[in-house]
Amino acid sequence: MTLRAPFFRFAPLVLVLFLALSLLPIRPATAVAADDSCVTGRPQATVVSCYFAAINRFDFPTAYSYLGSNERRLQSYDQFVALFDNLAIDDLQITDLQYVREVAIVFVHLVRANTDGSIVTYDGTYTVGDEGDGLHILAHALTLGDSFPA
Repeated sequence: MTLRAPFFRFAPLVLVLFLALSLLPIRPATAVAADDSCVTGRPQATVVSCYFAAINRFDFPTAYSYLGSNERRLQSYDQFVALFDNLAIDDLQITDLQYVREVAIVFVHLVRANTDGSIVTYDGTYTVGDEGDGLHILAHALTLGDSFPA
């Protein structure tokens, strides 16, 4: 079996991602589910986990469907997909969950590895609530953290 050029193109990215993630502090996190049938005692956190699981599978129609009507109104599907042009993988850690009336605020730490080898971190929140047809991401706010160029 011979290895083709595309494999070698991503080898440095894999090495950089491994090294960067191994330097991050270990803290309890909610695992990103392999599929959308993830079940937990915290359904609002599950919505966010499944949202990122869909993004990591490049299943953008499913990821977009987790967004609430206001979030979808703010960006078209094509604009949403364009946000992930350079994405290799998102590593999600759910750090806290707080309930405020009928919604839940899911606190996250996100490490995004890009196909160009750069790594960016974000901290923020996803607000999850019921729009009548199930739980959706009603709003989100992410703050740019550390950035590691390729």
